[in-house]
Amino acid sequence: MVFPVCVVYAQARVNGRLSILNRAWREFRSDVRTLGGTVVFILAATSPGRAAVVHNARLELQADSTRAGVHLRLADRKANLVWADMPCVYALHLSNGECLTNLHNVFIGKQKSSLEISGALGGSEVRLIQEFTLSSRAPFLEERITLQNRTDHTLDLADLAIGLRKALGADTSALRLVAVPYRRSADGKLHDYGNDDLLAGRFSNSDWRNDDSVADQQLSDSDKLRSEAWAWTDGKHGLLIAKYNNEMIEYSMAAVEREGDRASMRFGGAGLALYREPRQVTHIPPGDTITFGVTRYMAFDGDWPRASELYRESLGQRGHAIPRDYAPPLNWNELFDVGWYHSNVAQLRQHYTREALFNEAAKARDIGCDLLYLDPGWEVCEGTTLWDAERLGDVADFSRELKRRFGLKLGYRTIGRVYRDEFPKDWYLRRKGQAGDYTRPRTPSSSPQPEPAPLTAADGRRNLALLPQAVANASSVIAGFPDLHSVAHLNDGYYNNPASWVSGQDPSWAEVDLGAVHVVNGIALGSEHTARFNDRAISKFALLVTEEYAPETASPLWKAILNYEGEPIRGTRHFGFEPVAARWVRVVVQASVGGTARIDELEVYEAASPTMGVTLPVRRPSPPSVQGVPIGFWEVCTQSKAWQREKLKRILAVTSGGVDFMMFDEFDWRGPCYEANHGHPVPSTPEGHVRAICGLIEGMRARYPAVLVEAHDPVWPWSVRYTPTYFRQGFTHNRYQENWGFEFMWNPIADLTSGRAFCLYYYNLGCEIPLYDHITMEGDNDACLAFWWYASTVRHLGIGGKKGLNSPRENQARYDAYKRAVAQYNRLRPFYARGRFVGIDETTHLHIHPTEKAAVLNVFNLTDAPVRREIRISTREIGFNRADKLAVEGCVSKGDGDTLDLSFDLPPLSPAHAVILSSSRKPSAKESK
Repeated sequence: MVFPVCVVYAQARVNGRLSILNRAWREFRSDVRTLGGTVVFILAATSPGRAAVVHNARLELQADSTRAGVHLRLADRKANLVWADMPCVYALHLSNGECLTNLHNVFIGKQKSSLEISGALGGSEVRLIQEFTLSSRAPFLEERITLQNRTDHTLDLADLAIGLRKALGADTSALRLVAVPYRRSADGKLHDYGNDDLLAGRFSNSDWRNDDSVADQQLSDSDKLRSEAWAWTDGKHGLLIAKYNNEMIEYSMAAVEREGDRASMRFGGAGLALYREPRQVTHIPPGDTITFGVTRYMAFDGDWPRASELYRESLGQRGHAIPRDYAPPLNWNELFDVGWYHSNVAQLRQHYTREALFNEAAKARDIGCDLLYLDPGWEVCEGTTLWDAERLGDVADFSRELKRRFGLKLGYRTIGRVYRDEFPKDWYLRRKGQAGDYTRPRTPSSSPQPEPAPLTAADGRRNLALLPQAVANASSVIAGFPDLHSVAHLNDGYYNNPASWVSGQDPSWAEVDLGAVHVVNGIALGSEHTARFNDRAISKFALLVTEEYAPETASPLWKAILNYEGEPIRGTRHFGFEPVAARWVRVVVQASVGGTARIDELEVYEAASPTMGVTLPVRRPSPPSVQGVPIGFWEVCTQSKAWQREKLKRILAVTSGGVDFMMFDEFDWRGPCYEANHGHPVPSTPEGHVRAICGLIEGMRARYPAVLVEAHDPVWPWSVRYTPTYFRQGFTHNRYQENWGFEFMWNPIADLTSGRAFCLYYYNLGCEIPLYDHITMEGDNDACLAFWWYASTVRHLGIGGKKGLNSPRENQARYDAYKRAVAQYNRLRPFYARGRFVGIDETTHLHIHPTEKAAVLNVFNLTDAPVRREIRISTREIGFNRADKLAVEGCVSKGDGDTLDLSFDLPPLSPAHAVILSSSRKPSAKESK
C-alpha cells in the first residue's frame, strides 16, 4: 500500500519542547492511521542530517557524523581555544558483559540555538538523545542526555561512559584540570592536575570508607575523576564543566582515555560515580526513559578562582544562596564539658542532668552565645529520639526555662543508629543471606588482627615498656572508643589498630612509667604494624625522659633527647639515641596526618643486655580479635517505612517543645538491606537511604518551617561528601539549609595547620550554602586562631569546652580570650554569616557586608615564627568609590585611589582582622550587640 506524503514546513512541539525532524517522526509514526493514511513529516527550520553547527558570541559547537562516530568540536571563539576535537564517547557496559558502543542511524539537527544528536546505541533498541542548548546572553551551553529503553527487558548497566574528548598533547601542556568547589578536599588531597599528571595517572578521588562490616562499598570510579564541576584552564582562559542534578546523585566525570600511544581527556556527558550513581540509571525497565542532569560548559577568562566564582553564581541562580533573613545563632555545645555517654544509664544520670545543662547555659550566656545545643545525652538512649523527661523534665518546660533564665534558644541532634537494642527487630537492617533476628555484625577477619610485639630486641635487650610494673598514661583518648583505643593499649604487647591508642586531640602525649630508673637507648612506635587504614600517622614528635615525674611537658624536669619531623610514621619504626637514665619516657606528638595520632605500641629498650635474675617483660592479656567484637550500635534500616513513621513522630514530639535548631548526624549508609517487608526495593540503595533522610528533614520542616537544620552527608557523614554539596538543599520547599563543616570540631588547630581545613576556603570560593561547625576551645590556643579561622569560613558557628573532654580542669585564660573574641565576632556577625566571601589567598579572607559599604579582612599566621603580612585590596571590590573616605580598624593602613594597603604583624599561630568602612558610617544595631 502506498501512502501519500505531506511535507509541512513548521515547528512542532513535542512534550512542550521544540523538536526536530527525527523527534517528530518518532512521535508521529505510531499515529499514521489517525492521519487518514498520510505520512506527515514535520520539518524544523533546519532539516536534520549528518552535520550541524551552532554558536553564540563565545562558544561554537560543531557536530559531524562520520564512519568513526559522532565528531564533536567545541571551541572558544574569543580565546581561539578548542576544548573538544574528537569523536564523542558513547558506551553502555551491561551487567551481562555486553557493551553497546557508538551510535547508529545517527540524526543531527539544529534549531537557532540548539543542536540535537540521536541514534541507536550499538545497533540495539536503546536510543540516546543528546541535546545542546546555547545561551544567548551568557557564554555557556548546556547538555542533556536521555536514554530510552525500547527493548522488552530491563537494561542492567554495570557502567557507562558518555562524553566529549580532547586529545592530550603539546597543545594542552599549559592546561590544568581543577576540581570545583573542592580544589582541596577535607582529606587534605589537592585536586589540581596538570597535563603530565593526567598522562601519568597521578590523580585520584577523595573517598571515605566505612568499617568493614558494611557491604557493597566498591567504588565505580576508581579509574576516573569526579567533581561537582571542573575548571580546565591555562590561567588566562578556561572552560567550566559543571553537572547539576537535584533529583539523582550525579557528578561531572573526567577520565583519561587511551588508544595505543594516544591519550585524550573525556569530560562532560554522563558516567557512573561512587557506588554506581546515579543508581536509577543502572536499572532501566522496558519502555522507560532516563534523563541525566544538565551539564553546563561555560567559557571564562582567568584562572580557576574565576571558575569557582561562576559555579557559586550558578548555584545561587538555582536557589542555593543565602536569603536576606538568614541570621544563624552562635551555638554553645555542652558536649565538650558535660561528656559523651552513649547508652550508659548510670553515667547519664550522674553527669547529664538538668542542672548540668543549665550550668552550660550559664556559660553560654556569659560568653555571648544565643543557643544551647544538646549533643549526645538528652535521649533515653542515644539514637531513640526520645526525650528523657525523667532526668531533664518536660522538653517544653526546659525550653521555656532556658529562654526565661538565660535568654537562650534550644537546639538538638538526632541520629540514625541506636546504641542499645531499643527498636522492634523488624526495623533493623537485614544483610544478604541473613536468617533469623538481627544481630550486630562483626568486623571481618580481613582486618589485621592484634600481633604480638617483641619482648626483647634481637640481641636480648628487654622491651622495658612490657615489664609487669610498667604503666602507660596519655594526655587524651579519642571520644567514643573507650575500649578499642584505650591508654592501656600503649604497652599491652600487641600491635595494630584493635590494640592501639588514639589521641583525643593533637598536640598530645603518650608515656610509659617503667616503674624504676633504667638506662635506655631506643624506642619503637608506629601507627599500624600491618597496614590497613593508613591514617593517623605521626609526622612530628619529641621524645622526653625524666627520673622525677612532672605532669606538665614544659617542666624543666623533662629532658628532650630526640626530635623527629618527616615522613608520616605508618609502620613500626625504631629510633636510637645515646644511653640515658629514665623512669618516665614520654612521646610528645606535635603533628599527625589522617586524623589524631595512633600509636599501636610504644616500645622502650634498655641500653644493655640484662644480667641473670632480672624481671622479664610480659604481654598483657590479648585484646579481643577484630571479628570477636560486635560493632558498638544497632543498625536501623532507614528505608523501613515503619521506622520512618516512628522516627518522624519522635522528631516532631521533641521539636514541638520549642526548638530553633536541629542537626541530623550519624545517618551513615550501613550497606544494602534485603528485607522485603520494609517497603523498599530489594536490595535497598544508598540513593534510597539519602531520600529517606531528606524525607525526615522535609517532614519536620513542613510542620516547623522556622527550624534551622544542618544535615551531615547521609552516606559519608564526617569527612568528604558522597552527595553533591547542593543536593536537596535550600531555604524553600522545607529542605535542609546548612551543610556540616567536615568534622573539624575535635582538633581545630591541627586540622588547620595540616591543611585539611583549607577545604573550607575552597568551599566558600565555589559555594554560598552555609556551613555549620562547633569547635572545642580546648583544641585552640589563647590567640583564638581556630576560632577566627572557622568564624571566617563557617557561616554558622558553635563553640564549647571551657574544660574540654580531655582536660582535668577548666582553662579560664582560654575562656576569657574566647569571651573577648566572641564580643568582636558578635559585633561583626553580619559580615561572616551573610557577607560575600572573597578569597585573596588561603590565609587571607575578605568578607563584604551584605547591604552596606563595609568589609572585614581576616589574616592568619599558621607558622611557628612571627610574620608581617602586607595585603593590597581594591576598594571597588568592597563597593567604595574613589571619593569615599575610609576608616580602617585593626591594622596599619594606607589608601591610594582605588587601592588600600593593609599591614599586619602577626605572632606565631595567630589571627588578626581589620574592619574597613566609611568614616561616616555608624555601626548597625546588630553590630553593636
